Formats: sequence, C-alpha cells, structure tokens
Amino acid sequence: MKKIILVNLMAFAIMQSQAQSSNESSNDFFKSSQNRFVESLTQSEGKLNEQASKIASLVQLNNDLKANGDMTPEKFQIFDSLIILEKNKNEALITKAKDLKKSLSTLSKTKRNFTKFLKEVPVFTSQVAKENYDKQLDLVKIEKQLRGSSLVVEKKVLKVMLADAGKQQEVEVKKIDNIKEVKDNVLKAGIQDKAIIESADIRLQAYVKKLEDNAKEIKDLEATIANPEEYSKNSASIKVRVLVIDSLVNKTAESRAYTLKMLEESMKKSTKTLFNLAAFFGPGGYSIPEDKMDKARAYFSPLVDSLIKFSNNYAQLPRTATVVVNGYADASKITKGSPLYKELATFLKNTDPSKEQLNVALSTLRAEKLSDLFSRLIKEKSTSFVALPKIIFENIEVGRGEELPDPKIKYKDNDERRRIVAVFWSVLPNS
Repeated sequence: MKKIILVNLMAFAIMQSQAQSSNESSNDFFKSSQNRFVESLTQSEGKLNEQASKIASLVQLNNDLKANGDMTPEKFQIFDSLIILEKNKNEALITKAKDLKKSLSTLSKTKRNFTKFLKEVPVFTSQVAKENYDKQLDLVKIEKQLRGSSLVVEKKVLKVMLADAGKQQEVEVKKIDNIKEVKDNVLKAGIQDKAIIESADIRLQAYVKKLEDNAKEIKDLEATIANPEEYSKNSASIKVRVLVIDSLVNKTAESRAYTLKMLEESMKKSTKTLFNLAAFFGPGGYSIPEDKMDKARAYFSPLVDSLIKFSNNYAQLPRTATVVVNGYADASKITKGSPLYKELATFLKNTDPSKEQLNVALSTLRAEKLSDLFSRLIKEKSTSFVALPKIIFENIEVGRGEELPDPKIKYKDNDERRRIVAVFWSVLPNS
C-alpha cells in the first residue's frame, strides 16, 4: 500500500514537472511571438513616421510658397487638400500601429488575442510595407508637382524679362538723345529744313512717349512682382503684362534699332542743295521753258537719285519721302501794271501788293514749278524704288521772297545769285 502511494506521488511529481515545463515553454513561445509582433509594428511605425516627416515638409513648403507669393491661392488649396488627405491616411495607420502595440503590452493580452494578432499584425505590416513604397512615390510626385507649380521660376523668368527691357530702354534713350543732337546740329548749320526737322521731331516724340510709358509699366510690374500677396493673386494677368512688355521692348528691339538708324542717317545725308535758276529764266521768270526741260532734268536728277538710293537702303520700312523746295527772289522792283505784276497780284488776291509781297509770290511760284518738276522726275524714276507701295511722297513749297539765301554773302538787289531755290529731301520712317 505504501509502495503504491509512493509510486503515485512520484507520477504526480513527474506530471507536475512536465506541466510546469510545458507551461514555461508556452510562455516562452508567447513572449517570443509578442516581441516579434512588437518589433514588426515598431518597424512599420518608423516607416510611417518617416512619411509623416515628409508630409510635414510638404505642408511647410506649400505654406512657404503661399507666404512668399510663390503660389496662387487656387493652387495652394489644391495641394493643401491633397497633402492633408495623405496626412490623414498616414496618421490613421500610425494610430492603428500604436493601438496594436498597446494591445500587445502584456503577455496575458498577447495570449488572449494571439489568434487575432497572428492574422492582423502580418497583414498590417505587409500593408505598411507596400504602401510605404507607393506612398514614397506619391509624395515625391506631389513634391515635384508642388515645385513645378511654384511661381518662383516663373517670377525669376519675368524679372529677367523686365531687367532686359530696362536695359534695352536705356540703350534706346541714349540713341534718341544722340539723334536729337544730330538733328539740332544740322538745323543750326542750315543744312536741313525746319519742316523736315519738325517731321523728325514728331517721330522722336512718339518714341519718347513709348519709352516713358514702357518705363512706367516696367516699374509698376517690378513692384507688383515684389509684393507676394498681390503677385500670387494676380500672377496670370501680371504674366500677360510682362509678356506684352517683352514683346514691345525686347523682341522688337532690332526693328526699332533699324528705324532709329534710318532717322539718324536721314538727318545726316539729306543735306541742303542750292540750284541757280539763272540758266533757266531771267529776272521775273518762274517757269522752265519746254526747250530747256531736258537740261533741267539732267540738272536736278542727281538729287532724285540720291533720294532713291537712300530710300532703297530702308526698303523694309513704310516711309515718307519728302522734297522741300524753298524759292528765293532778288529785290528788283516789279513794274506796276506789267503782265508779271498782274499775274502775281492775281496769285496773291491783292490789288495793291507791296514789292516784298510780289517777290514772295514770285519765289513761291518758282518753288511750286520746281516742285512739280521733282514730282515728274520721281514719277519717271518710280521703277527704281524698291517696295514702292510702302512709300508716301510729299512735296513742300515755300516762297522766301527777298530773304538772303546765304546771310554770309553780300548780294546786290538784282543779284542773279538770289534767283535760286534751296532743295532739301528726306526719307523718314512713317512711325
């Protein structure tokens, strides 16, 4: 009996030892599993935190671009919504990782929910691993789009355009100042007619007005671009305005330089030419006789040839060719009642004109007759003009009467050197 009890006690001890050993083995298994689950979740959480940091940097970038005026409000809202969506997804996964780790905080919880963890943790970590790769691509794409939508590069380009326009304006201001100096010098020297100078002035004033308008617009645009809030709100319209300035100033600079060169050369080359008319008519005459017309053509043709040559050098431009004829008369008295007196009085519509008035009329008729001859010569030589449809022709006739053709010369009252015409020509751009 005692022997049986001892055997039973020994068996119970063995069973108890085996059970304890089995229980310890089970605890080790669950403890190991718990550690593996927590480690996997910690790794996933680390990846999610990296993504959270990247998302935070995108939020900051978007906010900075808006604050600096480098992002339109519309684009900011689009990217803000997109980034917040990614942020919410990422935060949800981080929360789930933390909740799972919390559920694994004790061995008893691990044992109790082991089957659930065995299924859920691997699925979650696999999801994070897959989404981590896809998410990185998505975040890189968002950043690329964000930077691509930034107005920084656009503003830089626009600033360069405006800076180039400003420099071009300075070049043209200097050029116009130089042309003005040339113009003033030729007028002062008496080698260019006042009417032609005034025509050149009108064109130069138009250029100056454009320069002033452009300078104001450039200044306004530079100030607007420097204002973050204003630029971000109105970037589209501002960009259009800069492109207009770029077109008006930068892209047409070569064309304007060509036009300004024409203006300057016209002032220098179209100089005063004096023609003595004594060979064609004597005192009191103003019409060239038909028998002397061939001689007159040969006499005056070189001036027309010079005009044609200069005009052809600038055939690309619409232009105006002007011939100014100033007629002069000597101070001889015209006998009252004579045929010439009657003609001139009729021309003046004055029944009792003075000697001076008569000579003004005579010089005017001389200028008109010679101007008619120049018109005929230009018409005869019209085929020599390049791009003839682009040319406007104008003649200006002025009777100077008894004015002295050259104040430096001492003339007699009936000096034939006073029976002359002074001819000026110019070819100016139409605008």
